[in-house]
Amino acid sequence: VSSKNIQLEFALEEGYSTSEAFQDVESNDILITIHSNLYQTSSLVVEDNKSKWIFDAVVIDDGHGGKDPGAIGLTGVREKDINLAIALKLGSLISKNLPGVKVIYTRDSDKFVELYKRGKIANENEGKLFISIHCNSTVQKDISHRGFEVYLLRPGRTQRAIEIAEFENSVIKYEDNQERYQKLTDENFILV
Repeated sequence: VSSKNIQLEFALEEGYSTSEAFQDVESNDILITIHSNLYQTSSLVVEDNKSKWIFDAVVIDDGHGGKDPGAIGLTGVREKDINLAIALKLGSLISKNLPGVKVIYTRDSDKFVELYKRGKIANENEGKLFISIHCNSTVQKDISHRGFEVYLLRPGRTQRAIEIAEFENSVIKYEDNQERYQKLTDENFILV
């Protein structure tokens, strides 16, 4: 066998960035790797998508406000005022303790914000966490009830949950365009 040099050339179309070639010492095979720009772009897309999930924005939604007082307490205190005070305090604590996290308020003063605008504010600011603050009241004013409630995204299935949802959603009566909510399913209504 003569020891002649052999040269291989590959004509590639656009879209390839780099290549590598080496000889496997065990099999004596020549291995050629050609890197496509498609995969480089894909990794950039992955990085972009990954950055969307970095916890860098929290939306604080203090319920009611303006012409909607929310629940009224025994002493006449209005839910909207308590919600606003809690929201501002929570936002201050987050800003102080999590400096890399932007705090977005759906309202930071006593003004009325329609339900659909609250979600719009969250989406436009790319909020990663949405905290809705309410101070609920009971029909019977039993002062022995204390504590807090946490609701997750799902339609109410118990009579008590349905009653609470109906009360909280009664804010719609203050909105100019109430018809926008009439044909929504429970899940879509909550999402709005």
